[in-house]
Amino acid sequence: MSKRFLSQLSILFSSVLCISSASANSFGSPVCDVQSLPLLPMANAVSNPVPTGWSLRTDRSYYQSGAPLEIRIGNVDPLKRVRGVLLWSKSTDFQPVGSFLVGPGSMWQLIPPGNGVFCQQASITHMDAAPKQQSTLVFSWTPPANDADVQLRAFLIEDCALVTGCRGAQALTQTLLLGEAVFRDRFED
Repeated sequence: MSKRFLSQLSILFSSVLCISSASANSFGSPVCDVQSLPLLPMANAVSNPVPTGWSLRTDRSYYQSGAPLEIRIGNVDPLKRVRGVLLWSKSTDFQPVGSFLVGPGSMWQLIPPGNGVFCQQASITHMDAAPKQQSTLVFSWTPPANDADVQLRAFLIEDCALVTGCRGAQALTQTLLLGEAVFRDRFED
C-alpha cells in the first residue's frame, strides 16, 4: 500500500471517530464540566455572534447543607431555547460536590461513569438534542454536608436556525458562587 493511501485511510478513520464522538453529545455530555469555548471536538469555532444573555439563578446566595435548592437557567430573551445543557457543581478546590435530582420521566440525566469520567451526581445533562424552553431549565440540587463555598456553572448549546446543526452556538454562564449558611438559634450569622 502506498503512503498516500495509508494517509487518506488514516484521515478517513479519524473523521469517522470524530463524527461518532460528536454525535454522542446529542444524547448528553460525556464530560463533567467545561472551562473554555469552543468545546472541541464539537466545533472548531463558536458561532458569530456568540450566544449571550444566559445565566444561573436561584432565590438565595447561600445553601443549607442537605436542603435542596432550585437552580434555574435563563436568558434575558424569554424566547431563546437550548438544545444542549451541562450543569455542574464544584467546591472551590474544583472537586465535584452536591447532587442533582433526576425525577421520573425527566429529560435530564446524570453523566454515567466511564472513560475516566466520574462526575458523581454533581453534573446533569440533557438526554436528546430537541429544543428546550427556558421553563424546563429548572433543576433541584442538594448541597454537600460541609462548610465550603460551591461554584455552579452551565455550558449550553443554544437552539439555532441552522439545518446542519447548532454545535457552534456554545455559551458558558458566569459562575454562581454559593456559601453555606450558618445558623445559630434559628438566626443566620
